[in-house]
Amino acid sequence: MGHVLMDNRHALVVDACLIQASGTAERQAAQEMVRAARLRHRKRLTLGADKAFDTQEFVARLRELGVTPHVAQPVLAARPGTTRNRSSAIDGPPLATRDTSSVSGSGN
Repeated sequence: MGHVLMDNRHALVVDACLIQASGTAERQAAQEMVRAARLRHRKRLTLGADKAFDTQEFVARLRELGVTPHVAQPVLAARPGTTRNRSSAIDGPPLATRDTSSVSGSGN
């Protein structure tokens, strides 16, 4: 499965990799590419990702790397016409940072 790490501001490819498809391949590829991006950049990075990346382990690893996660919040249908949020690994709004540079992970 192919994965791409994009600079969100300029829509440029920052990194790409191929990894064997599995239930965790996207998160594994994102962690590897973010770790490499952290070595190249001194400024704090943010990572935008879809709701499949909203896991305790993934969010914790990003924070260990000094990366601010911006992960889509999963929403479940409670009753027809209503929605409710599933519990999330993100414990609240992200901390504000002086640097607004960001990279975004994308699978496929």
